[in-house]
Amino acid sequence: MSIKSILRKISLIIFSLIFSISLSFLLITHGLLELTEYNTLQPIMVDIFNSALTIEGNETEMQMNYNLLLQQCKDSQTNKIEIPLGTGETPIEISSITLDCNEVKDTSNYHDIVNLISKNIFDKLYYKEYTGDFLTNWKKSGSEENKAWLLFSNYFHNYLKQNLKYILILTIITAVIIILLSGILNGIKNIGISCVFIGIPFLFVGLIKKMIILKLPQEASFASSFIDKILDIFRDRFLIAFALGIILVIIYVIVKKIKK
Repeated sequence: MSIKSILRKISLIIFSLIFSISLSFLLITHGLLELTEYNTLQPIMVDIFNSALTIEGNETEMQMNYNLLLQQCKDSQTNKIEIPLGTGETPIEISSITLDCNEVKDTSNYHDIVNLISKNIFDKLYYKEYTGDFLTNWKKSGSEENKAWLLFSNYFHNYLKQNLKYILILTIITAVIIILLSGILNGIKNIGISCVFIGIPFLFVGLIKKMIILKLPQEASFASSFIDKILDIFRDRFLIAFALGIILVIIYVIVKKIKK
């Protein structure tokens, strides 16, 4: 075997690895882009906030507070009500929220008010304004909780959207290089094998879900819907890659047999 052939094989292995990594990043980024969309994330986080706000709540006391809010909103001069929130009840940097009296009047019980409060909390977190680049804000976030809320923001959603195209370009370039190094037919096979390889773990998402949810502490069981959603989003994308890989390998086998 000549040195040129050895270098070609080494290059093929390296670029196949880069392709697998960049395709994985592409699918993960695209999945996170869907997850961090307002309409996807809002109902999940509102359910979590509802559980957190009511987990230790006294039903009689909450009903009394609800009646008090309704009474305050009956005043024709009152359009909005500011509700103070305890630091243990809410996420970071939210000491109070403001409710519109028209929305309060549209509620039928205290559960609706809790839901309304949760939606307001989520909106404040999701649309919080950040200055500077993502990595700088990540370092400045400090605590793990702050970092988590940074990831559940419109700012992070837009950051993903901006970077998705660069990951896509890298994935396409590496796929083209693989084809140039190994030829069209072998290139199809190598790309197909990479797609199959990265998709295999997601054949076992159901089992992974059960293992994670079983290990959740009882007080965090309300987070299971979030875990379900994120695993489903990633599973769909990686299984599409897996199916595409199978198709490409089948095409390679069929064409190879025809050529014989």
